Amino acid sequence: MPSATLTRRARSLGARDVFTGLCANVWTESTITGSIQNAGSSRLSMALGTYNKYPYNGYIPDVIHVGDEIKDAFNYYYTVDTAEQLTRLDEFIGYVPCKLNKIDDHSDREATSGTWHVDSDILVTDSRYRTKTYLQTYLLGAALPHLDDGVTNASTVFMFAGADYPLLLELLPGGNDVDVVVTIDKATSTPRWTYLTYPYGFDETLKLELWAINKEGLTAMRLIDEMEEAIKKVVTDYPRYSVLGNIRALPKIDNPPKSLAEGLDKYTLYNSTITLKYTRANDHYVPTVPSITWGPSAAPTGTFILPNVTYLSPPIKVNNIRLMPSGRMGNILQKLGMPDFAIIMRCDLDVEHSDLTWKRPQTALPKTDRLPWQVFYDAAFNGQIDQLYQTLDLGWGGTLKVTLEEVTPEQSGEDNTLSLTFYVYNSTSATVYKTFYGIVDP
Repeated sequence: MPSATLTRRARSLGARDVFTGLCANVWTESTITGSIQNAGSSRLSMALGTYNKYPYNGYIPDVIHVGDEIKDAFNYYYTVDTAEQLTRLDEFIGYVPCKLNKIDDHSDREATSGTWHVDSDILVTDSRYRTKTYLQTYLLGAALPHLDDGVTNASTVFMFAGADYPLLLELLPGGNDVDVVVTIDKATSTPRWTYLTYPYGFDETLKLELWAINKEGLTAMRLIDEMEEAIKKVVTDYPRYSVLGNIRALPKIDNPPKSLAEGLDKYTLYNSTITLKYTRANDHYVPTVPSITWGPSAAPTGTFILPNVTYLSPPIKVNNIRLMPSGRMGNILQKLGMPDFAIIMRCDLDVEHSDLTWKRPQTALPKTDRLPWQVFYDAAFNGQIDQLYQTLDLGWGGTLKVTLEEVTPEQSGEDNTLSLTFYVYNSTSATVYKTFYGIVDP
């Protein structure tokens, strides 16, 4: 005889993973009675008038909850997406039909997410984790939103988006009973390039979503608004997160309320979407050129590597003069040599690798510079006193003697840049152009 026996895997939430913020799935198996029908199918075992509207339909006369799993006699697994309760007067008949989602390759998620990739500072590189760390660092105590009484902090969870369990299990009193959940999406990333086409940093954009439901003493709409303001304040007070080397901005907030119906119980799930933008240094790229050595010519003070040169222009000019004598056809060419060799650079001050900063000392703490371009003030001003020249290495194999002629920092709300102009210094005539330009054969 065919059997109507199924295995119910009741889901509950276990310990929270320290990296993802997701809870472990805890499964409790029991035997239930039911039938699984395909869309459009008609079985003699089913009552007349049954309509299988989902690809997989569950007819369960036993208790079943959204988020549970069902295993049939053939060891196929299904997740329960809806549980529509059917009653006759005051009599419970069952859940008819439940929307089921067949899992082709079933495996249970590990309780913990294991070892994540880290950067040279032993910090996890995942954009979701870094944002989660950023928010958890500053959204503490009084900075957290409150319940309706204005005194009690709302319980708050920061977690990766895309949980493999219903979000309501976090919010409902029968679940984790969290007051507000902040989910964090993976960032989209656009590189910033050096003049040598190395990606020295990334402009990244990710989405935060705030979730809450109405409870006793908690108005979800008000709580979501207060959490928005709390995140705005964090981004305002801490646009630069020194531990992670980021510059953050909050350009957009959307607030569409959503309705979520599960079974016959309906919840209004209040939701707000925040777009968070930031710039992150590329941990895999640490430049070695260009560099400038400054200080008295006889005993240079030190060498400074320019972290992010985005533009380099070394135009070459000659002083050819063509005379136009009266009474003859054509000009007379006079070659009067070449003017100073000018080198123009533009740099990005917004991004710096943790191992190579704009402020000196570049690779250690504490910093002695007040300004990120202060080394160039030293070179420019002291160059007028006791320094005939500085030494510039452009990575051409050799070096050039130069004088720093212009230092132009440009600061704005969009970006912060630095423009530098160098002239080549030469006290003797150069007979080989490679020597003059600091070029060494490969």
